[in-house]
Amino acid sequence: MTTTRSDLEGFVSLDQYPQVLSFNSPGTEPEMKSDSPNAPDALSRKHHRREIESLDALQAALDQGQALRGWVVQGLSLCELHGIESANWDGCLFWGCDFGSPGLQAMIVERGGIIIPRFEGLPFETDRTILYTPDALYEGFDEAGYEGSLDYRIYLQSHTERLHPGGRSLYQSLAERLHDHSIFDALEEYVFENASNGVVALMGGHAVGRDEALYRQVAQLAQQLAASGFLLLTGGGPGVMEAANLGARLADCSTQDLDEAITLLARAPHFEPDPQAFVAQARQVIERFSAHKPRPNLAIPTWFYGHEPSNLFATAVAKFFDNAVREESIVALPTEGIVFAPGSAGTMQEIFQDLAQNHYNTYGKRSPMVFFGESHRRVYELIRAFVAEKGVEHKYGQLLALFTEVQETVDFLVDARKASEISRASEISTTR
Repeated sequence: MTTTRSDLEGFVSLDQYPQVLSFNSPGTEPEMKSDSPNAPDALSRKHHRREIESLDALQAALDQGQALRGWVVQGLSLCELHGIESANWDGCLFWGCDFGSPGLQAMIVERGGIIIPRFEGLPFETDRTILYTPDALYEGFDEAGYEGSLDYRIYLQSHTERLHPGGRSLYQSLAERLHDHSIFDALEEYVFENASNGVVALMGGHAVGRDEALYRQVAQLAQQLAASGFLLLTGGGPGVMEAANLGARLADCSTQDLDEAITLLARAPHFEPDPQAFVAQARQVIERFSAHKPRPNLAIPTWFYGHEPSNLFATAVAKFFDNAVREESIVALPTEGIVFAPGSAGTMQEIFQDLAQNHYNTYGKRSPMVFFGESHRRVYELIRAFVAEKGVEHKYGQLLALFTEVQETVDFLVDARKASEISRASEISTTR
């Protein structure tokens, strides 16, 4: 059976996606280009979701007689819905909904509805409509320590399945994929609602202690970037990642407040050997500055790494099972640039993944790659040499930089954002 454009148009509006893969001439490398000079880039564009996540919205659609083919109804209890028996459910997908009775469920299927039921017996939900919070992930910590927290219980269950001699069960595998899909959906919504001035990511090692100079530098950098309007994103773990989420959270506090927070945290510099003290100091900082509304900031960790507990300073946490999906999200979402602080192999992976996205213009917009600290000198020079060898300096050579000071890093990213805005405005004006 061949799928045609007309088949797809019943479910998605193809005109919403103007970007195409373009080959300029034989022998040249492909890159993403837009059919329209003023088309917004793929990750800042309001996504075309066709989803219903509130009973009021679904009731309004039924009252108006709206066709729901291609729509997804997620996580709702349908027991009190009016007009459900007479509605046309052909092609409408129900994900994780409560139908109240088998009869209602059977009727919807008979009328063409598609049902993905809730998965039972798991420590995680497969149909979340919002991102996690640190409090949600640390549920159970006070009673039983980190091993009693929801965060660890989910990791342990997934890790045990992954190492099973017979392989991971299909039930578990499908449940994890559905969970990650729901998290990615919620992540896109969160970014759209909170990143009007763009996203900047801060990457770096999880082993950096709260008492180290680098931790303080990264926190100061993140505080200034968030105060400049960027939505800060990290990998969500301890070390450099925690420092960045801390600084972003306290963007509306003074530098003296941030110094005080770091001094408090330094009393328990590492998660091991005393997780209780590590978490207690973080909670003390949150309570100490609770009078200041935390600036929205984002963490994207993974249960693939059990040794990296989620930090407590992000205001929203998009935690994935699949580390490949997580890594792509971390590198793709920061359209205004990534700052690479010192780290290990994970940070190195993200550097070259970001380089590939810039080189091929994967998401329709190239973004700054900023190396923070002399420890990145060799890889920075290697990438500079690669860009020169490939003859693409004019495409993204100006987006590469290495700095050792906080202020020059902030200035570079702010200036890059201004230059991007001017370039976009110029493209729009030339088409009018």
